[in-house]
Amino acid sequence: MSLAASGLFGVSQDVLGLGQGADLAEYYYSSEGLDAGDVVAINPDQEAGIGKSTGRYQKNLLGVISTKPGLILGPTAENAYAVALSGRVPVKVTTENGVIKVGDLLTSSSRPGYAMRATSAGAVIGRVLNEPYGMTSCDAAQSLDEVGVPEGPWVGGEEGDAAPSQEQSVTGVQCGYVMLFVGLGESLGKNVELLAQEYGALHNGQATVDGISTPVGTQQSIMAFLRSVKTAREEEGVQLESFFTDRIAAGVEILTPTLVADTISVAQLSGGVDDNIALVLNNGTFAVRKTKEETPVMTLDALGNAVFNGKITASEIEATKINGFDALVARITALETLLQANAFDALTSVTTQNFKATGTSAFEGEAQFKGLSFFTNTTTFNSDVLFSAPVEFTLPPIFNKDTAGFALIREGDRRVRVVFDQPYVATPVINTTVTFDATDNFDDAAADSFFMQDVRHVVVEKDQTGFTILLNKTAPRTIRFSWVALGVKDPKIVESLVEGLVIEIQNEAPLEQAPSEEEPEGGEPEVEEVAPTEQEQSAEGESLVDNTQETVDTMDSANIETFPQDTSADPVMPVVTTDETQ
Repeated sequence: MSLAASGLFGVSQDVLGLGQGADLAEYYYSSEGLDAGDVVAINPDQEAGIGKSTGRYQKNLLGVISTKPGLILGPTAENAYAVALSGRVPVKVTTENGVIKVGDLLTSSSRPGYAMRATSAGAVIGRVLNEPYGMTSCDAAQSLDEVGVPEGPWVGGEEGDAAPSQEQSVTGVQCGYVMLFVGLGESLGKNVELLAQEYGALHNGQATVDGISTPVGTQQSIMAFLRSVKTAREEEGVQLESFFTDRIAAGVEILTPTLVADTISVAQLSGGVDDNIALVLNNGTFAVRKTKEETPVMTLDALGNAVFNGKITASEIEATKINGFDALVARITALETLLQANAFDALTSVTTQNFKATGTSAFEGEAQFKGLSFFTNTTTFNSDVLFSAPVEFTLPPIFNKDTAGFALIREGDRRVRVVFDQPYVATPVINTTVTFDATDNFDDAAADSFFMQDVRHVVVEKDQTGFTILLNKTAPRTIRFSWVALGVKDPKIVESLVEGLVIEIQNEAPLEQAPSEEEPEGGEPEVEEVAPTEQEQSAEGESLVDNTQETVDTMDSANIETFPQDTSADPVMPVVTTDETQ
């Protein structure tokens, strides 16, 4: 049973699908002769015009010239050709982009009207349904009529043999036919690992990268394949496939022989196949900046000139020449000559205008610093330090907690003991003052009340280990004291004298005179003091030191009106007279 229909929208060879048609086609028009199986692209110079494809991954691909369409759309006319829109059709193929296998996507090749397998991103015309057949040298390519269309269920019939497979040569480009399921679209490219494996199979399982053989399946072998593709594209001068988008995200890695970008933000740079990183500058410079707008802190040009604005730290520096270093080398050489001649063995002093010690320095003998001396870092003096001239502090000095501090006598108490962490060598000079902080809320009224209570204090129990502040009565409130302790070498001791006592210092010892038998007029004779002996002077000096170390324990103690006179300074005793005898 056979039905044929014709009309405004086209003709059908087998409306019910009982014939051999297996694709949906539409009429397009061409000014050049086309054959069944030709890959065609849009001809913009002709209305509904088509022509053979002429380049790889051609952007305006339309489809394949149908052999036996099951349904044809559109009106027929002169030079009209049925282009398969969907379904199965035979198509001319070439192996210029590798062996074609079932499931491969096809795109246009560099041979006009022929398809090749698609491995890169770009336009595709459909997917391969069977193994290629009729494969031969492209110079001796046969037409589809000469090769014949195999009959069988895969074509659309009910009986017959499947399309015979034919072994494809791996050593030369061949041309033939495959059965294609038509489907125009865009491909993102084939799996790069599979392509790298095929590339490695052509090189006995090894990929050569920069002269180094790398096993297939590694990252290095993929890079070898990509470099080979890049080289082939550059040599052939073909138009490169590309696509435009706003962002590309890869979960693992991006592999490419060349990456071109204005800005690359990375956390780490690692070496390539040979673990090396090459910086090719041509005539430019490599610059390091803190921000994009700031001046570079480091630059490196193609001639090897480097400029660093910061500090360079290195364990070892090796250079052919360092400007200004020759003079330093000459000085070091001269110094080495003097050392070899033992010229410094008898050296007792060194005079220099500038002296700088960057490491640890030890001064075992006496060291004198004449003029201004600056210690710009923390300086520790582990022994005594003697300043023979006034010392100026531009900032307030900081002393340890045994030099000054605070003491509190709580309300109801009479005393507080201050104990030094490190005992003084000699009993220090102590000064105490009643003070109140701003946080004590001690206003004028509180001060007047405090004055009225006549609270007085005295320092007692003073020695090298500490001292005690004693009140004359129990504290009516908490009283704060500020205290200062100073250790003084050979402290100066000043005594008060008996009121009316006049001391006349005699520079020369008086001459001995014979006693006078007559008494002077108007009273008793003058008593002339005799200079004491050295033993007497020593005893009096020790008595003076002992007396000045005594501390008054209470404010009610008797007033001391006079102390033993210190005569150690002058071996001649003064003449003491009273107002009555003058």
